[in-house]
Amino acid sequence: GTAIINVPVNFDVLKKAINLLVKYNDSFRMHITSEHNDIKQYVNSFSEFDIEIIDIESKDEISNIEQSISKKIFELFNSNLFEFKIFRLPDKTGGFMLNIHHLLSDSWTLGLICKKIMTIYENLLNNKPIEIIDEQSYINFLENERNYNSSSKYEKDKLYWETTFSSVPNIVNLSH
Repeated sequence: GTAIINVPVNFDVLKKAINLLVKYNDSFRMHITSEHNDIKQYVNSFSEFDIEIIDIESKDEISNIEQSISKKIFELFNSNLFEFKIFRLPDKTGGFMLNIHHLLSDSWTLGLICKKIMTIYENLLNNKPIEIIDEQSYINFLENERNYNSSSKYEKDKLYWETTFSSVPNIVNLSH
């Protein structure tokens, strides 16, 4: 995913905004490990990271950078499954790119990620508080699922679906 910012960019603030997003979004810090052929996932602790700034002469060069980073093969085990790049144009406009493994994100969430980074960036620029909302926390999602699976609502829902599909309907076969 690529975001182009058509106004002058404070690149240090943009780096900080990206780091804050990763810090407070546990999905970015999700890592995969293999122990005795048993695949597990864990949330890695946050460490601030640097983001390469690539100076380009025109927006025409953006697609070359996109092609380059999209070919990255992620090390699956015990490593970050994302990579950010920032690009800067001579007029001090620019933007950022995110290459992220599909285990962490899909195209829908890329738009959400971009929007969140830009919100954090704007708030930092304007000295407004950074509202960290953990509604998209993967850990919270798992906890909510665990609670639901042990609830009476789950039992009621399960009974409904088992009753609804107690007899499987005949498969319709359409031939030419």
